[in-house]
Amino acid sequence: MLLDWTMLGLGGLYLLFISVLWKGWVRIPKTKNGKQAQADLKVSVIIPVRNEEGKIGQLLTDLMQQDYLASQFEVLVVNDRSADGTVAEIEMLQKEYGKSRIKLFHLSGTEEGSPKKKAIQIALSQAQGKLILLTDGDCRVGNAWISSFVAEYHQTGAKLISGPVAFFQEESLFSRMQSIEFASLVGSGASTIGLGKPTMCNGANLAYEKSVFYEVGGYGDKEQIASGDDEFLMHRISQRFPNGIRFLKDEKAIVRTNTSCSLSGFYQQRKRWASKWKAYELNYVSLLAVAVFFVNLTLVLSPFIWALGFCSLYGLLSLWVIRMLSDFFYLRRVMAVLKLRFFWGAFGLLSLVYPFYVVIIGLMANIGNYQWKGRTFAQNTD
Repeated sequence: MLLDWTMLGLGGLYLLFISVLWKGWVRIPKTKNGKQAQADLKVSVIIPVRNEEGKIGQLLTDLMQQDYLASQFEVLVVNDRSADGTVAEIEMLQKEYGKSRIKLFHLSGTEEGSPKKKAIQIALSQAQGKLILLTDGDCRVGNAWISSFVAEYHQTGAKLISGPVAFFQEESLFSRMQSIEFASLVGSGASTIGLGKPTMCNGANLAYEKSVFYEVGGYGDKEQIASGDDEFLMHRISQRFPNGIRFLKDEKAIVRTNTSCSLSGFYQQRKRWASKWKAYELNYVSLLAVAVFFVNLTLVLSPFIWALGFCSLYGLLSLWVIRMLSDFFYLRRVMAVLKLRFFWGAFGLLSLVYPFYVVIIGLMANIGNYQWKGRTFAQNTD
């Protein structure tokens, strides 16, 4: 049947796509140990927070235990109108470590635009560091997190450095599936950076020169979009400095956070992430997003195509098997670098439901609003 060859051809194209990602992944060198020349670079760590009681204290303690020279980095926390004990937790640690090391700022509620982008801009205006590091209030970092970024910066002179983010691996099947799915996003973003065509990064682990933020005009006309404080900026810097983006393939640089506890929380998060694809300025990024959507749409429709007799079982299985094996070999390598265990059961189930998830999220990302940090945001607005 003609559609059998079509299915096989699509499988071959997917294999080629994963092979290209693999090429980008292996191109990224591991950063050498960078203990040398640590004291010559001032670093500012920026953390926007909203309702992170019980988590922000752990992160700040992690930061106060860094192996980087204490006098050479500062932490700037911007509170986005938290309604819990977040501020009290920060103030308690300020008393322990000093307000010169942990600086606290507040959004007043009168600022226009994206709250997170505004929080970052407020901190940037007060930051003393040449290199800016960003993470989120619900994350954890190792004691060599700062020094690993400084080493990469010294060795490459990168204008923006994207770092690895991974979930804490929990026992539930849902958490393990999230961990694998998220590793695929981190790996894809890293691979495209390795290919010189940056697509994705994560604001939970990001570094850039303070001066570069202002040189490219910050977020430009994307200021009103609630999310995208990471990718929109990376794309703007990439346009200005085509060779200035790096991915930090170093286990010491890994930032870890928790998976979503509920299906609704997971849905809202992914809907928020997907909602900004239409605002991408780089054509190849939008084209990739559309291509991924249609490949998964084909997978979703393939059982119906087979049931209607338009393709054989061989044609149906060829597409699914090629896609699953391609993902397996690629993800095993990515997860090894992220220090994540590979669970066969979670991977198998994820492989079956993932196409349906991509199609649903892709469609719903253009419909209605989404929830974030207890607030409702309209699509591509503040």
